[in-house]
Amino acid sequence: AISYFEIRSPGFRETVGFDDLNPRGIPFRELHPDNPAQGAREWAELKAEIYRNEGRQDVTIELVTVPQTTLYALTTSGGLQAIDAETGQTRWKTRVGTALEPTIGLAANNTHLIAVRGSRVYCLDSMTGDEIWSRYSHYAPGGGVAMSDDFAYVTSVEGRLQMFPLNETGLPEAFFSSTGAATFDPAVSARTVSWPTTRGFFNVARSNIVSLRYRLETSDVFESPGAAVGGMLIANSVYGKVYAMDEDRGTLAWEFAVGEPMAKKPVAIGDNAVMLISIRNNLIPLDVNKGTILDGWPKRISGITNYVGASQNVLYFLDNAGNLVGLNRASGATVSRTSVGLNVLPIPNHVTDRLYIAQPDGAVYCMRELGNVNPVIIGDEFEVGNAAEEETREGDTEGEANPFAPGAKSADPDDPFAGPAKQGEETRTADPDDPFAGGGAKKDPDDPFGGGDDGGDDKSSDCLLYTSDAAD
Repeated sequence: AISYFEIRSPGFRETVGFDDLNPRGIPFRELHPDNPAQGAREWAELKAEIYRNEGRQDVTIELVTVPQTTLYALTTSGGLQAIDAETGQTRWKTRVGTALEPTIGLAANNTHLIAVRGSRVYCLDSMTGDEIWSRYSHYAPGGGVAMSDDFAYVTSVEGRLQMFPLNETGLPEAFFSSTGAATFDPAVSARTVSWPTTRGFFNVARSNIVSLRYRLETSDVFESPGAAVGGMLIANSVYGKVYAMDEDRGTLAWEFAVGEPMAKKPVAIGDNAVMLISIRNNLIPLDVNKGTILDGWPKRISGITNYVGASQNVLYFLDNAGNLVGLNRASGATVSRTSVGLNVLPIPNHVTDRLYIAQPDGAVYCMRELGNVNPVIIGDEFEVGNAAEEETREGDTEGEANPFAPGAKSADPDDPFAGPAKQGEETRTADPDDPFAGGGAKKDPDDPFGGGDDGGDDKSSDCLLYTSDAAD
């Protein structure tokens, strides 16, 4: 996270960062080594007093902490660039692979970055761009790349999910097998990693332990990634069905017939809502807990093509007319419509309220609501770093409210936005030299996934659940 002091008055805003320089060219952080915030605070107080003497009204000072967010771009020739998602400044640039290798995919977490080009997987330090390791993929990458805190996941055209440990370079990679091609990004949550295949299998494994959990077998075809929403795993099919599985138990919770082919990733909106976009450009809002249309919303909203982002009270989508459309979170009513062009690429943002779109020529644009000068944290995955927390305590700011915390309102009073089991092929591949092979893992009594699957009766006639767990 990044912390700074903000001087405000009506129609005016100025920031003083901990690393800014004083008139003598010394960073404020170095003026008081025991209290990095003190120097910036003193300068901000001095500037505020000057502005008051100049006649500015209602001058206030506030300590603001915002997430340090980054956009990563991987080109067809292997150019890799890290961009500050708030300012647009380039943090670092590098190149991976050779010019003749095709670019497959990219994924990142807070510490590592994975780039896949051709049959090679590259792991880099996300803060510096330095290469940590590179390995060859044993199977042809299918285009899906994702990461947890400890593993990188790469799908293959044979349906396998390959797992690469991030921090222990001496550990060999492992993989799981399935049926059908896997060409989409896996869905990673704190507990599971899941991936669909074109044969109608939706496979689920533990995300940070090399162990298969279960899989859903259907007569459908999956042509889009799944999503983890509020303890449910959501998958939609080209036959117009949506499936929800209980993430912990592995039982089929509900099905929903959309009546239209589905080939786009479900969009998680909070803990109880998921938005589905059909290939006919209809938006269908569902309650994840009930498997019904979201309360207060229409059954479908036509013309919607892609999700872009959200603020506190508005969800933003692209429509088939080249507009950025804002929909009220509570009702789905249209609250804004702005032309952005037809040939734009949305970069979905699930963390802050910033909206990102890219042009075919490579230009990236960042937009925000007028009242949200500083980024508002929308997702629940962001955690303020220890350094920022320490600086806040050292700055003696107890009792100060953070207007940018989840659910906070805009400071602008005129801001309208404030406010039965089938026996099939073994999914786990047995390798006598593989330390991750079955039977080697010890059971954890506190592991909620241990033991048998008691959900065998909770299935529809055309869905089968496969599990590798032992029946207790």
